[in-house]
Amino acid sequence: MHHHGKGVYSGTFSGTLNPALQDRFGRPKRDISTIIHILNDLLCATPQYRAAAQEVQNKPQSQSSSNSNINNGNSVVNSSSPSGLESDENRATRGKMERLRLVLGQRRERRRAMRAQPYPTGHDHLTA
Repeated sequence: MHHHGKGVYSGTFSGTLNPALQDRFGRPKRDISTIIHILNDLLCATPQYRAAAQEVQNKPQSQSSSNSNINNGNSVVNSSSPSGLESDENRATRGKMERLRLVLGQRRERRRAMRAQPYPTGHDHLTA
């Protein structure tokens, strides 16, 4: 994973995805609910990631040079954004996720209402 600054990361994340969010070939569905699920997992993992990063940072520097580079990268990540800013960003992201859930729920209800309406027949339509 590469940190680009201000909470922007790129890289590959590994883990399992709920089977309901996968297509028949096991690939993630291209759907907003998949994105929300992944964002929620990342938000929930943030405290665990911070704890792991601090453990690596607090280890002695007498290890190999590649490990010291990792430690230096983590110290840059940790020192670049204070915890207050991170919690504000997390709160904002959670708020956005809640709004997305609300919009998705409204769309779902509209679809259900449309499905519940009877189809118009030829006798119901007036043509001009």
